[in-house]
Amino acid sequence: MHMKNFPRLLTFFPLIALFSLTLLGCDLLPRDFGEVQVKRDIWNEFVKEPNLANYQAIICEIKSVDDKGSLIAKEPSVLIGEESGWFLRSLYGQVRIGDYYSCRLAFKLYYYFNNNVAFIESLNNVLGEIINVNPNLFLELINAYPLDSARHFRLQSIVLATGDIYVDRPGARIIENDRRIKSLKGVESGTYLKERDQCIAILEKKNHHLRKIINSGVLGDVNEK
Repeated sequence: MHMKNFPRLLTFFPLIALFSLTLLGCDLLPRDFGEVQVKRDIWNEFVKEPNLANYQAIICEIKSVDDKGSLIAKEPSVLIGEESGWFLRSLYGQVRIGDYYSCRLAFKLYYYFNNNVAFIESLNNVLGEIINVNPNLFLELINAYPLDSARHFRLQSIVLATGDIYVDRPGARIIENDRRIKSLKGVESGTYLKERDQCIAILEKKNHHLRKIINSGVLGDVNEK
């Protein structure tokens, strides 16, 4: 090699080194790194913009993971990943303001994880709040499930769920239930009047039970359905 070309070659060494490190770095990445990144992006994109396209992307992901109902008793992190806590908090916030696709997704998660008692309890508390925010949407969503006896029990759990703040406070629960009844009665026409009347009946029956407790002066089984 002619010595006069040596300085010119030196200028290429940093580029060659950088290229080599880039290739090496790619080889060192976990094989599922790209897949994990894609999954994380699906959930992030939904939080940023809960629209139909992002909702459908998540439903496709759920169906690809849920092999013959394998998610039914699992933790949400199996599906969502290490950021599941952050995602669910964000989702619950969107459900509480009645966002259409967030509410739909919450009901889907309820369906796929319905043997995870702790998770379903937290979902119940959030889904019940939709009644006050958007009763028409709530009735539309419960209409997606058959109103047989098994579903009726789950519907009861959602309609009556009020969270820890109402534990051992029958008077406060009556007030909250009355708010939900008033909200549901505001739905005067449409496709879901059967579901509306069923929800109202559940709430009125619960209030009757709570008033009996208050009148007896004994706290009793406030959580009896």
